[in-house]
Amino acid sequence: MLYYTSKDYAGQINSGDDYPLLRPVYFIGVLDFDYFSGKNSLSSHLIVDEETGECSFKDLKFRFIELKKFDKNAHELKNIIDKWTFFIKNAEELEVMPENVDDEGLKQAYEEAAQHNWTKAAYDAYIYSGMREQDETGRVELEKDREREKERSRIILGLK
Repeated sequence: MLYYTSKDYAGQINSGDDYPLLRPVYFIGVLDFDYFSGKNSLSSHLIVDEETGECSFKDLKFRFIELKKFDKNAHELKNIIDKWTFFIKNAEELEVMPENVDDEGLKQAYEEAAQHNWTKAAYDAYIYSGMREQDETGRVELEKDREREKERSRIILGLK
């Protein structure tokens, strides 16, 4: 974790570049096992001075989500971290999206996870529906292009 975070941090600039170009790096670890002694499923870690507890190195931060410690039900989810953690922990068993999902990225994750439980016929219908939608968009764009081309031809020929 320290190696990859430090590598990402140092990799932002080339030798001789100014250090102020460096941007913070946040490591988010999703663990399917208990690692820290605390009871909370989300923990935050910094690099601090052992004597004073002062954090002078604010560009590296570490967050861990321990899935085994997360025990909230769908109706108890209060914030985006709870909602994503619930999804990550339960995605394989979920059959419906909880009502309190309001983040577009999370909605998309639920929809994509649901596809893994579809029958071949349902999946094919979904794919063909998307293809038909793309075909219609292409048809409309082609029609617009042809109209623009006709208009250009009229202008060039002085027919307008």
